[in-house]
Amino acid sequence: MTYSTYPAYGPSDAATGIAFPRTWSLERLRFSVLSNPVRSEVAHWEKETAVSFVPMEAVGEQGEIDASQEKQISDVYNGYTYFVEHDILIAKITPCFENGKGAIARGLKNGVGFGTTEFHVLRPLQGMSERWLFYLTKCDSFRKIGGSEMLGAGGQKRLPEDFIRNLRIGIPPLAEQEKIADFLDWKTGQIDALIAKKQALIEKLKEKRLAAITQAVTKGLDPAAPMRPSGISWLGKVPASWSVKRLRYCAGTVTSGSRGWAEFFSEAGALFLRITNLAGR
Repeated sequence: MTYSTYPAYGPSDAATGIAFPRTWSLERLRFSVLSNPVRSEVAHWEKETAVSFVPMEAVGEQGEIDASQEKQISDVYNGYTYFVEHDILIAKITPCFENGKGAIARGLKNGVGFGTTEFHVLRPLQGMSERWLFYLTKCDSFRKIGGSEMLGAGGQKRLPEDFIRNLRIGIPPLAEQEKIADFLDWKTGQIDALIAKKQALIEKLKEKRLAAITQAVTKGLDPAAPMRPSGISWLGKVPASWSVKRLRYCAGTVTSGSRGWAEFFSEAGALFLRITNLAGR
């Protein structure tokens, strides 16, 4: 698959600054998407009916969703966000929104799910592809513009529903939406596979680094040096010229106890380190 250039683009949209192909329709998202559908759609269901329950931690930043947790509909009908199979979930609270948490609802028990109230739910209407809509919510411009529209203070900022409903976007014909989604499925799959290989390599390099440290510290630098038993089961043999003794005879220890760090804090004097100041290598 390759990228191709459209023959003509329209003028940039004033809100987004993006120029869309002229063959795309420019309209507000509310005309193609139902936002936060009402739970009364399942009000007639038996209260013992099992449905999926999806907390925030069950949704990932790359479209992952774990819908395996189940609850009776009577336990979640009030106080949780309602959605059905193929709806799009978007985390609306900071920093989850900026980090891209969101997914297509799939694998739901009885086709219905409820989740944290920190989700916005988008349901594509006729002429809108769920996969294209999902990728729209993942794109950089959507996240950046949405981030600037969030309301609230500090760590409690949330994306208002009106932002989604009033967002003007270029919408390609349905067949083209599916073609774009096919391309992105393929391309992101390639990238994800490359990331997995790199992560596997990183883990191997970490193991190699640890092995090098362990070898040098416990066996020395000369592989031909004569060895002798250390008498310590986990240590095994050590160079014959090395002495074996308890660490307390080689180093002293200093501790400040278990009190809170705040009572030691000062703008001047000795540096006070917390465990969060230390990084693993």
